[in-house]
Order: sequence, then structure tokens, then C-alpha cells
Amino acid sequence: MSGLNNRVSLERKKELETPDKFMVFLRTAFAKILEYERQITIGLVVFLVGLVAYAGIRYHTDKVSKKAFVRLGQSMSIYTAAAAAEGAVKGFERVESDFKLILEEYPKTVAGKLARINFANICYAAERYDKAISLYEMSLKDYDESHNFRNFVLSGLGYSFEAKKNYNESAKYFEMIVSGGDALLKEEALYNLGRVYEQIGEKEKSKNAYKQLISEYADSMYIDVAKESISG
Repeated sequence: MSGLNNRVSLERKKELETPDKFMVFLRTAFAKILEYERQITIGLVVFLVGLVAYAGIRYHTDKVSKKAFVRLGQSMSIYTAAAAAEGAVKGFERVESDFKLILEEYPKTVAGKLARINFANICYAAERYDKAISLYEMSLKDYDESHNFRNFVLSGLGYSFEAKKNYNESAKYFEMIVSGGDALLKEEALYNLGRVYEQIGEKEKSKNAYKQLISEYADSMYIDVAKESISG
């Protein structure tokens, strides 16, 4: 019996000492983001940083969840490298089938939900806006209003509808971020509202968004643009 316990202890020690594959991937992916940030769509950077935020959460110990996270990590690693080297469209083509399999096989797992957000963003970066919108809309059902990732999804919808020149729908999603209780991405959403309202001739709403940005985020990187837009 003691031999069995010793074997279990040794196996457990080996498991703990073995690098967590998903955590290694997260560190590698974030390093690549910093290296290639000018070559990868801003939206992708935003969502990959959101993925890195999960670095503090260990994936489930059951085999299904572990396998899903490993596959997600592999797919994201392939995409990040391909997008940096050949562009977002080639990156999309390299991993489209992989993400479809993950979404089909692990739709309710944490990894599956993360895969849906990231694949939506990959579609956005490759200008597959309708597909991106469909995935983002499904992701809204995964995260309620108390979840930090919800604002990432709302932002993705805002950008996607803006890319389709549907500015009214775009403004709706940025407004949801601004009016929500979570401050995550609120600064960026206010700036985007200012831009989007300008596009549809809503000058007063545009100015109000910029004024709120100036009032609440005095150190914002958008402050000069906001001030110039108001004065102009």
C-alpha cells in the first residue's frame, strides 16, 4: 500500500513540476502580441489580452476541459504566428477548421466559450464581418452583465457593425459598454461613440461622448482628439 502511495506522490510531484501547457502558451502568445502588435489588427490584440487575463485561472482537471484548452492554445499559437507572418486572412484560413472543431466538440466548456470569442475576432480581422457578428452574438449568451468578458464581446460587435457601415447598430453596442456597470473598455467605447456619431451626423451626441471622455479620463490617449473634435 505504501508503494502505491509513493508512486502516486511521485506522479503528482511530476505533474506539478511539469509546465502548464496552456499557461506556457499564454505567455508565448502575449510575447508575440508585443512583438507584432503593429502587424495584427488592434481588435485581435484586445481579445488576446483578454485571453491572457485568464492566466490566473487554472483550467479544469477533467480530461475534456484539459483537452479543449490544449487545442485552443495550439490553434491560437498557429494563428498568431500565421497572422504576423502572412496577414490576418492567411491566419484565418490556417485555423478556420480547427476552431470549428473546437466549437462543435466543446461548446459549453470554458475553453469553448473563449474559442468562440477569439474566433469571432479572427473573423473580424479577416474582414468576415457577418461571421464575426454571428459568433459575438452567441458569445453574449455565454457571459452575463456581471462578467468582464461581456464588454470585450460588445466592443467586438461595435467594431464589426462599424466596419459594415451600420453606424447606428455600432453605436448601440458602444453605448451598452458606457452605460454598463463595468468600467472595462469604457474609455475606448466613449471615444468610439464620438467617432461613430460623427459618421451619422449626430454632432451633439458626438460632443457629449467626447465631453464625458475628457471628464472621466483626463489622462486618456484620446484626450487631444476629443478636445479638438469639441472645439471644431
